[in-house]
Amino acid sequence: MAAELITRNIRVNAVASEYIYQTFEPDRDYTRMRKLGDLPTPPEDISEVIYFLADENSWINGAVIPVDGDHSLI
Repeated sequence: MAAELITRNIRVNAVASEYIYQTFEPDRDYTRMRKLGDLPTPPEDISEVIYFLADENSWINGAVIPVDGDHSLI
């Protein structure tokens, strides 16, 4: 899809998240709440990646970015 839509200046990326902790709390210091490899994934982790992709990163296209706290490596 990314290859087909690039001629229209449309980027296609995917965020592959692990199980998501369902409460989103702005400005929460969630890094103190868990270690890498722990489940579930806070929605703040996912929103940071989406913001990164949407904001100023026009050179990223066709990427699948895992957001799972290294759980897929265990």
